[in-house]
Amino acid sequence: MEHFQHTMSRKALELGLTETDAEFHKEAYNGWKVVCVNRHKQTECNELQTWIDEKYKEPVNEETHI
Repeated sequence: MEHFQHTMSRKALELGLTETDAEFHKEAYNGWKVVCVNRHKQTECNELQTWIDEKYKEPVNEETHI
């Protein structure tokens, strides 16, 4: 999980986003959500969200019931 957060942060920097432009929020069932703090960077935030959606797939958590 932390490795992917590092990868997301690196991708954000490549798109010109800083930690004051966007935040990452872990969604319970939907993977990661980019919250764009700086409205002037909305296009870059959207690009990052698309990239995350393509790269990140939440593994299915199968619980065994006894």
